[in-house]
Amino acid sequence: MNIKQILLDTEFLNEINEVSFNDVLKDPLNGEIRYLNKFSFYRIFKLTIKRLLINFLNLFIKKKIVYDAERSIENVKKKYEKIAGSYIDLFYDHEVKGTTKGGTQKREYFTAFNHHENKIYLIKGGRSIDPPINIVSKFCNHHNLKSLIEIGAGELTTLFPIIKKSNSLNFISALDLSPNRLKHGKAFLEEKNTHVSHLIACDASNIPYEDNSFDVSYTQFCIEQVPLLAKKIIDEMIRISSKYIIIIEPSYEFSNKITRNRILHKGFPILRKSHFKNSKAKIIYRDGLPFTRYELYGEITILEKIDKRDGNPVIRHPINHKRVELDNDHFVCDGNKIKIDDGIIDFSNI
Repeated sequence: MNIKQILLDTEFLNEINEVSFNDVLKDPLNGEIRYLNKFSFYRIFKLTIKRLLINFLNLFIKKKIVYDAERSIENVKKKYEKIAGSYIDLFYDHEVKGTTKGGTQKREYFTAFNHHENKIYLIKGGRSIDPPINIVSKFCNHHNLKSLIEIGAGELTTLFPIIKKSNSLNFISALDLSPNRLKHGKAFLEEKNTHVSHLIACDASNIPYEDNSFDVSYTQFCIEQVPLLAKKIIDEMIRISSKYIIIIEPSYEFSNKITRNRILHKGFPILRKSHFKNSKAKIIYRDGLPFTRYELYGEITILEKIDKRDGNPVIRHPINHKRVELDNDHFVCDGNKIKIDDGIIDFSNI
């Protein structure tokens, strides 16, 4: 499978036109890009030194310091519980809404970057989630993968088109920190006459599945929210995968100035090769993900398990690691029954 060739394929996209950076700055809807473009060298220097200092201090203290208060896991959960349902609105609107001085205006395109060419494109009539969906679904079909889990699945708006485009998947799990987002996602899938096998509310740094549960674990712009947990989440995704791991996150290494400034400003993780180092898996591809959003340009890393086998999804308790058995509207662990709320197995408060 030629991963790079698939990534650079534009046939699945709608109208695509190259634009200049000046064109991007002139667009009234690109206020955030103009703001990030104005970052001074001094501000970037301060943000970089702050990050280095926090990383150093975190080597010696038990309660870790985050780069930005919004990136604590407690605040991330509160934020997404509050805005649950909004991503479904964006899915139907096709794209985010741009902001002008006169208010909010729907935009029918997104500004994309391709670091392989160092070019900017305006993609009309499409969605920024389409490039990741294209590669994930084709990867699953090519390798005849049977089971998949999305980490940080939110309202299932990225998982739904993957399900529709994948021919071989027969067991699918969605995990997110926010139970409320999963509830909205469940309703969204029901409207589409689609369902997933498991809906799990849990912290992704302690995934409640046994080793080698899924043929592939996948995440898209999830780890960015909790930078200090990045390595733990990646290691957990490797642990529960039996064949492959696909990670799509904002890229500092392969990106443009605007995305790098945003990563520093928002306190997102700066992913490096060391994040993916694991004795049980090896990197088979890592590079920029073409045609993802200019102001949050993504990279894709695909890892392969050293000892590949068929996935066998088995839930385990995140604390005691004992098997969890599903029993209608309850799950049972070590003789204790806990109610499943609206089809969601909720470990988020444990």
